[in-house]
Amino acid sequence: MNILFTDYGFNNLGGAERAARELILCLEDRGHRGRVFSASIGGRRTVAPTAGVKVVWDLDDLDFVPDVIHAQSHLDAMLAISSLPDVPAVFHCHGGGFSDTPPIHPRIYRYLAITETLARRLAIESNLPPFRIEVILNWVDLTLFPVARTPSPKPRKALVFGNNIRPNAIVDAVSQAVAGQGLELDRIGRRITREIDNPEEVLPNYDIVFASGKSAMDSLASGCAVIVLGQQGCGEMVRSDNFDRFRKANFTIPVNSPPPSVERIVGEIERYDAAEAAAVTQRLRRECGVDRAASRMEEIYGEVIAEHREARQEPAEALRATGRYLRSLVPVAKLADDQSETGDAGFWSSDSAAEALAAQVAAIRRGE
Repeated sequence: MNILFTDYGFNNLGGAERAARELILCLEDRGHRGRVFSASIGGRRTVAPTAGVKVVWDLDDLDFVPDVIHAQSHLDAMLAISSLPDVPAVFHCHGGGFSDTPPIHPRIYRYLAITETLARRLAIESNLPPFRIEVILNWVDLTLFPVARTPSPKPRKALVFGNNIRPNAIVDAVSQAVAGQGLELDRIGRRITREIDNPEEVLPNYDIVFASGKSAMDSLASGCAVIVLGQQGCGEMVRSDNFDRFRKANFTIPVNSPPPSVERIVGEIERYDAAEAAAVTQRLRRECGVDRAASRMEEIYGEVIAEHREARQEPAEALRATGRYLRSLVPVAKLADDQSETGDAGFWSSDSAAEALAAQVAAIRRGE
């Protein structure tokens, strides 16, 4: 099977990119062929982190005709769908950001979400039928972490880890809590110090990692204890009694979580237990490997290809869907032009303006 993945910018390996890379390599081990298409100009200059995955920046350079498109990032996805007129697609949504907004097109037969909450959001905000949506929980490529570290009896080193983490009061509270416990603290991430593309080599050096999402899963696979760190809060340490809850939430906490106190973070650090950390790591490695996800994706690809083969789609229907999609981008493009002409840079930091624009785009997507 030939599978074309699309992505916003495969030059920076965030959680979605790492997950896609791991899935592609696993599928190729099973005899399939995978390629990534990204229209990101910056990707041409930084291709090393793709690590074994072939990336094309122009669809004219694609060396096969895809059987299915595994779409991520609606801009790149719709470019590929429009350029490959008889190829069915699935759209994989990894979050609530602009690039994850699901496009509506008759050749997108499935919408994949990484949590139940995100699946409900897709159904409500994009008016998608629930039977078209499936939850595929995130995964870990255990070949990158062949052996988990043996947790230390007492923690000595901690790490704040994640590309979406910014220097803020939450990280400051973590720093104070860690220092008060006599632990050494490092920070790794695109926005706080530096980005890495070899977490499997770096993570085993730490006893406790503050992270979320794919970063948290990689840390658990390495044998680290993990305290889930959010954009606005700091949650619990992952343990056997809360593993299921965190797994279903992609090892994240709600965006509106209250700011943490230093005392509360200290309380989570004090819950560290080497045996418990080892038990959580063993469970993650047993239940969250990429092989499980690859098996289900093979089934989904087959279902989508068969459904498309039986479908009777009119070319005009696809053209109208593309037109509606382009219509939804008009407010964003025109707003950018307007603000460029007026020089009102402060507009972009206005919550009310952002909410008004989001409401306008959502109404267009609903056909209102």
